[in-house]
Amino acid sequence: NAETVLMNLIRGTGLKGLCGIPVQRGNIIRPMLSVTREDVLAYLHATGTSWREDSSNAGDAYRRNRIRHHVMPLLKAENPSLARTMLYESQRLRAEDAYLDAEARKANEAARRADGWDCAALASLPEAIQRRVLLQIMQESGDAHHVEKLRALVCGKSPTGQTVLPRNRLARKAYGLLRILTETPPPLGEYLLPIPGTAKLTESGLTVHTNLYEKMEDFSGFPDTILLNYDMISDTILVRARRTSDIITLSGGRRSLK
Repeated sequence: NAETVLMNLIRGTGLKGLCGIPVQRGNIIRPMLSVTREDVLAYLHATGTSWREDSSNAGDAYRRNRIRHHVMPLLKAENPSLARTMLYESQRLRAEDAYLDAEARKANEAARRADGWDCAALASLPEAIQRRVLLQIMQESGDAHHVEKLRALVCGKSPTGQTVLPRNRLARKAYGLLRILTETPPPLGEYLLPIPGTAKLTESGLTVHTNLYEKMEDFSGFPDTILLNYDMISDTILVRARRTSDIITLSGGRRSLK
């Protein structure tokens, strides 16, 4: 949980990201969230219970591992009870976050109209509530960048305008109303990925950059990046949309690619 809070902080986050991992979300319950690794190991040794180690935890290829191995020890040197302190703080912040979310839902309903949202009502909201309402309008699918674009549209002096949102949606402002429209994107073509190099996906407006790394440790792990094993690539790589016949091979067998 402490690692998750730090990862969110590094990426940039609002109050929700500082709340960390919830003890319960729907039917998912995490009873060991407040138990330390030391507590677990002490129990295993005391009961003579064997366990398995995930080998990927030993390296520094992943950001969480680097935080665990290098950042957490430095912070714990300043506060030996850091993990427990952060757990209590995240629980307190979660209660405040829930209250602000409830207030935002009320404001959302008050600004709701038959075919959109009243821009004047949205623009008059306090910033802390306004951003939450806009995120709710986006159905929690956008990030801070999309919220600010939508906020500039709603609060801007221009009576009309529009901005693109995730999930092929368009936010349009006209006649004092904000409306969320669904766009049908053009089908994605096939693009050859040069290694290393750059490929522009015309239909989506996205650009894919590829690089070669000699060691996993050299991989920076920025958001929106993936790591592929070059030795397992037997042919060129194509970027394209999913097809119904596509399958993926996992350790448990082959499955349809969703």
